[in-house]
Amino acid sequence: MSTNITAPVVAADDDILAAEWNEMRDDIIVNAGDYETAGGDGNTVTLAIDSSIVAYAAGQKFRFQANASNTGVATLNVNAIGAQTIKKRSGIGLSADDIQSGQEVEVVYDGTDMIMISQTGNAENVIETLNAGAAINGGTLPVPVYQSTADNELYACDGNDTSTLNFIGFAISNSTDGNPISFQGSGIVGGFSGLAEGEKYYVQDAVGTVGTSIGTYGILVGEATSTTELLIKKATSPVGVPAATGGVALATTYQNTYGKPITIIATLQATSAFGNGDTITEVNMDSSTPPTTIIGSIMDRADTGGGAGLSGTRATVTFIVPEGHYWRYDNGGGGGTSSIVSEYIYFG
Repeated sequence: MSTNITAPVVAADDDILAAEWNEMRDDIIVNAGDYETAGGDGNTVTLAIDSSIVAYAAGQKFRFQANASNTGVATLNVNAIGAQTIKKRSGIGLSADDIQSGQEVEVVYDGTDMIMISQTGNAENVIETLNAGAAINGGTLPVPVYQSTADNELYACDGNDTSTLNFIGFAISNSTDGNPISFQGSGIVGGFSGLAEGEKYYVQDAVGTVGTSIGTYGILVGEATSTTELLIKKATSPVGVPAATGGVALATTYQNTYGKPITIIATLQATSAFGNGDTITEVNMDSSTPPTTIIGSIMDRADTGGGAGLSGTRATVTFIVPEGHYWRYDNGGGGGTSSIVSEYIYFG
């Protein structure tokens, strides 16, 4: 069996020579991991350990307290033997702040790279496995996925389909219907290409794709930390829900169940002619259901000339709904009718 131990076996009743003692001491340091404060900077880490090693060997462990945060790819050079790339357990190079100033870091040399086995400074990348409810094999990974409430299986998200909006993470392997598939629901996911660092990314209207356009429903999935990696960020709900594609309706009560106040921007339209001074649409909002407190209305101006409003007239209303409160839209008391063109819900 191969071993990293270099000190010879000492026979019973034999004395231990100084050289043998020092070899044993070195073995303890490189296998258990010495602990020192790092030198260099966050991207070119240096480490001077109390050991006489002159070459790296697979299985060696090194531990240090970082003296600076990394801003991208980082290397570790122990005892000036040579700089080796530090990588995550997935084999991907470090992203900014995976090592943070003052952080306790442990790495193991795998024969090629220094693999970071301690927790990264960013959110931990947890890989989970569920069954795929349909084939997920678009040729391009990762794929944004949601978990169906009908069968608890994973499907590719579609930014133009309200039934697929509950993004939970990215599929990082391909699979067929009913077979296991790996997905990552937090942290930084790699495997992309051509991302714009610092840009936010959303589910697109093409199945299983992401891009910087917010798409029809604006499902945020993350922010690019490099051209190949995305820090997963989940919105609690779509940025906006257009009524024209299955959102809200008149004379229907809705409740804010998002756990925080929301801002609503709605565009309303008259669908028939209306008289002078008529209320076209009323907006009601309070803590009762249905809400009866009128917080706004769209009205025709009192035209002394006697002219009537025209069908197709539009107006936009903005209002805030506290957590747990209700809102609804109703035709006003005049002779005209109206409809909701769009309603967008915003958070923060």
